[in-house]
Amino acid sequence: MYDYYLGGKDDFPADRDAAERVLAVVPSARSGALANRTFLHRAVRFLATDAGVDQFVDVGTGIPTAPNLQEAAQKIRPVARGVLRGQRPDRAGAGSGVSPASLGSRAGPSPPALHTPCRRPGALPARGRRGWIYSYHARVRRADWSGVHELVARLAAAPEAANVFGAHGHEWLLEPPLTAAELAAVEAQLRVELPGEYRSFLVEVGRGGAGPGYGLFSLRRVDGRWRWEGDGAQLTCLETLAEPFPHVEAFNPFDELPAQPYVKDYDSLEEFSAADDAWWKLYNSDPPVAGLLYLAHGGCSSWETLVVSGPARGQMWADDTGADGGLQPLHDDEGQPLGFARWYLRWLDGAAAQLSSGLHP
Repeated sequence: MYDYYLGGKDDFPADRDAAERVLAVVPSARSGALANRTFLHRAVRFLATDAGVDQFVDVGTGIPTAPNLQEAAQKIRPVARGVLRGQRPDRAGAGSGVSPASLGSRAGPSPPALHTPCRRPGALPARGRRGWIYSYHARVRRADWSGVHELVARLAAAPEAANVFGAHGHEWLLEPPLTAAELAAVEAQLRVELPGEYRSFLVEVGRGGAGPGYGLFSLRRVDGRWRWEGDGAQLTCLETLAEPFPHVEAFNPFDELPAQPYVKDYDSLEEFSAADDAWWKLYNSDPPVAGLLYLAHGGCSSWETLVVSGPARGQMWADDTGADGGLQPLHDDEGQPLGFARWYLRWLDGAAAQLSSGLHP
């Protein structure tokens, strides 16, 4: 009936007949359904855009109408994922050509369905912990940092610790974590809340040090102002971190540059030199990228960054513009975008695997 009120096609003849009977008695039923749907989409837009949420659960979904919750979210955040939760697995998607397997296919991978009584809200987190939800989407908003200090200390003591790439840069040292008051001061200065996984790392693990590449840039207070320090940390524009990073796919800002001047195309060396100087001035005038926090130097003019604001908030990106390679999101082996926690822990696991023969229990 709800889908019929909204003008959809995923309903039964009995639904349409019952809906018309209701409308005869309550003519406002259709406008009420439309207002409800408008509110849902407005709430999703706010959560996906302003709050950076990319995980959604549609509780009591019944037969999802189009656009479903995941489709609405993916219009704003392409990495967003949804989970449908209803009581009747045999009813999900039944109707005019919609099957459970096709739900959500209009905008991306199908959202998984949890068929549990909606009157038992406690069942959802339990199933989520068993992997129904948290293994599905791109990232989790809270990370478990227990054991990180201990593992870093064990790696530092391994005989071949210095052979891990970048170890001479961070020397396996983690700087002290921020206090809650210091984190609040940082975010007040930046006028933006840092992504949740990185926030928790700052207060539970450290403000910088041992990490991917030559180590995490350190967050320090200098002359009364907070800033990141390290080789490439100056690439972060602190004044524009709160502004959205607009990209969700790889791009290269140099693709928009005109072709570099070629000496044989000019009548004189002076003309070529003037054109070449103008080209390099244009090449080097690229403004800093808004919403992007540079966290580590990966070597060979490559940096790894965290998206702080915008549709890709919370994702890790590589900046290879120093080698004309552009910027691109980092992915795991299954092609899913990496958030800060998995990016850091993948590095830690890789280092442990490399040094495994020299680690003591």
